[in-house]
Amino acid sequence: MTILNINKILTVLFFISIFLIPFDSFPLFPTDSVYRPISFFPLIVAFIVMIYSNKINRFTLYLFFATVGIFVYSIILSSVFFDSYLHLTKAATTLVLFFIMLSVFHAVIKYNLQNNERYFLQRMGAWSFYSLIFISLIGFIQFSMKINLIPFSLADQITSLFSYRWAGRMQMVSGEPSWMVRNLLFLGVFIYFFYFGKYRRIAIGILLFFLFISGSTYGYLTIFLFIFCYVMLFRSSLIFNLRFIFGSILIAIIFLILKNNFLDGYTLNKLDIVYRIFTNFDSLTLTIMEIVKSDGSAFQRIMNPIIGFMSGESTNYLGTGIDGYRYIYPYYIENYFPFAMETNLVSEIVSGEGYATPKSLYSKIYAELGLIPFLLFLSFLIYLYRKIRKLSYSKHYLFLSITYSLSLVYILNADSIINLNYFLYLVLIALIIKHENRVFNAS
Repeated sequence: MTILNINKILTVLFFISIFLIPFDSFPLFPTDSVYRPISFFPLIVAFIVMIYSNKINRFTLYLFFATVGIFVYSIILSSVFFDSYLHLTKAATTLVLFFIMLSVFHAVIKYNLQNNERYFLQRMGAWSFYSLIFISLIGFIQFSMKINLIPFSLADQITSLFSYRWAGRMQMVSGEPSWMVRNLLFLGVFIYFFYFGKYRRIAIGILLFFLFISGSTYGYLTIFLFIFCYVMLFRSSLIFNLRFIFGSILIAIIFLILKNNFLDGYTLNKLDIVYRIFTNFDSLTLTIMEIVKSDGSAFQRIMNPIIGFMSGESTNYLGTGIDGYRYIYPYYIENYFPFAMETNLVSEIVSGEGYATPKSLYSKIYAELGLIPFLLFLSFLIYLYRKIRKLSYSKHYLFLSITYSLSLVYILNADSIINLNYFLYLVLIALIIKHENRVFNAS
């Protein structure tokens, strides 16, 4: 095979992975994690092609040594602090997938930006459109079940083909509604900026429809925080823009209509929790503690990241090693939050029937890799932000600012180091910045 053919093969496999990204809870997956993205299968094939064709660049070599270093570091920390190695199999699996993911993303995106940027980005938009159409078919089946047009059993059978768990709610092919929202936002960005087919407006309409009816409290919160981050970081002038103000009012009205006529009791209960948090700033700590005492799911989403940041002192700020958070979690529950033992979700973890994760990549990096890697990670994010602000002349400035804002929000309540949505954004942002700077300097 020629080098050109190999690059085409890698690019096609990359696009297939893009199409499959919303399938994040596939029933067949090599780890028992909550996040089980089928997108890794074409990426693994692409990586094998890279090895076979000797397309290993310096980035892949540096990444290999960094990944091995993280794993060795995790073994050392396990030996020093816990004398337990049961978690290392999963840690090794996720690190291997992390290495494959970043290697393929970097190789494919770098090659295509340098050789055919416009075509590549438009194909990303097209494959995102194809993915949206497919998952929307499943979404409309679930919506039909919600409004009693088809039986629950039929929707359950169809959904179970694509996800190992279903709660009878709107989630398309994802494992839960909040992930559906994140995947819709992920696809929506590429469709909005790079898809120019005749069904573009229909696709955007479908996106907005499912975002509104998702019934996911965290999904709605993700959208709100994304808009907040984007406005604060890149477009603070929008605060006084009449179109933005009227648009916000319209969204609020639509949301109130949904709240009163469509959303189920579970979602309304979660929305009440969010409302209580945002309207009780004068007694915020007390309000949060009241909420987490009565809701095991809310406890994990709110307190697991906090426990991660609390844990630094227990490991001398060196971290627990990848996936070692599970060992410190019971100690902090028993000593600081014993009331949480009254909920099954937490008591099963403390008793050893399950394990906990930090629920936030920010917290995970701090708790499992230590203070210095956490500061380096934040420094990298700040570096990207400053670089984007300097590219205001670029045709990709709006795309970069929106994807950067989304990436900050994605990992507030998601902690997987194989989060394809997040790391694809991160690699794409970094390489577009590099490419734009090269083009500008050359001109």
